[in-house]
Amino acid sequence: DLPGVSFGIVPLMMDLKPREVGLTWDTPSKVKSREGISLNLDTGAPGAQVVLAAVDEGILQIVDFKTPDPFQHFYRKRGLTTSTLSLFDDVLPQLDRKMSVGGGGDEPEFASRHLNPVAAKRVKSFAQFSGILTADAKGHVVYHFPTDQFHGEVRVMALAVKGNRFGASSYKVNVADAIIVEPSFPRFLAPLDIFDVPVLLYNMQDQKQDLKVELKIQGPAAVDGEAVQEVSLGPS
Repeated sequence: DLPGVSFGIVPLMMDLKPREVGLTWDTPSKVKSREGISLNLDTGAPGAQVVLAAVDEGILQIVDFKTPDPFQHFYRKRGLTTSTLSLFDDVLPQLDRKMSVGGGGDEPEFASRHLNPVAAKRVKSFAQFSGILTADAKGHVVYHFPTDQFHGEVRVMALAVKGNRFGASSYKVNVADAIIVEPSFPRFLAPLDIFDVPVLLYNMQDQKQDLKVELKIQGPAAVDGEAVQEVSLGPS
């Protein structure tokens, strides 16, 4: 029988906890659009530099965006950079080598299921960035993101660095008013055009609400029908 030969590599893992900046959020999970998102972040590292970003979760889902993590980037397991030579093929040339090549197919697919093929809303995308902030003497960072005219789920992301220590974290905040009104208008109109204005109403409260909706027009247009309607709306 021919001798068996094997070759293996074992990584030596290190305790990297002292190199990590732990981030703790003190932020409400639900806010109203006029209030904005007030962040209070505890880094545990006085003087650490921090960047904050608040982005509409719907946008992030379309591109399958993951919160960046500098700690995992700089302290990831490195690839083997040494070259290994063997004379085994010369000693026993009659042995066939079996090789398997893997890889590929790991790219995230474009999440088209998150796209709405029907409605084309003229709403500004919500994406804000704080710039570089510095933690105070207690390691705290305080910041405010305005959320005027926005409703939906926001992912707040934080990246922190101090020397050779890194950290990252994310937190989701739901921005919603008590009553959300979403009208939809045509992008283009010609003289004498007649169109319907769909209006979506969402009751974000726990109880049923009786509402009066009024449509007001400015410019060379007029309401053809009832401009005021009363609706009874249960919790969404």
